Amino acid sequence: MTALRPAFLYHLNHDVDTVQVMASRLVPFIYEHAIFGYTPDDLPKLTMGGLLMRLHRLMLLVNLLSDNQRERLATAQQQVDSVKQEWLVAYANKTTDELIIRINAWNRFLNECSHNQDECREIYSSMVEKRVIAQVLVNEARELNVLTPEIAERLNEIDSQLHSYFKAGSFIWDQRLQQVYPHDEYGFLYVTI
Repeated sequence: MTALRPAFLYHLNHDVDTVQVMASRLVPFIYEHAIFGYTPDDLPKLTMGGLLMRLHRLMLLVNLLSDNQRERLATAQQQVDSVKQEWLVAYANKTTDELIIRINAWNRFLNECSHNQDECREIYSSMVEKRVIAQVLVNEARELNVLTPEIAERLNEIDSQLHSYFKAGSFIWDQRLQQVYPHDEYGFLYVTI
């Protein structure tokens, strides 16, 4: 059994830049049918989960932000809150639609692990971001009161496969993020293959 090396190196300013751009593009994205929206340059595609994941971690890392970064984060949060209030049904639908897509992607990845554990070990640190996003979406769906028992049960069933491939271990992402992702809720980030 080999411990995973942190393959996810965290760039705080890149997260702030990404949140700012994603939040500014929520309208018209929120009422479009696409799950993945456009962002310029080298930024990740706009998704509700990607945006919420970054907002969540930046809020918990706020003490590491400069005054300018805090202002940009506050503006982005206000934009998200405004869209959530004005477009609540569309916001809830985007959240649950993406959650289902993320759960399916996580399930496919774990199924592929049964065929090639070496490859699984090599890419796990980057692939697990799909599961992190799913957890953030679960939390948001629960807050919106749109998380169905079927979705929650399906995710739990899929996560039970983790024990077949991974053992409990150390935090696998950049150590600065460990305070954001506690073991009890994000146990899939604390593994050894």
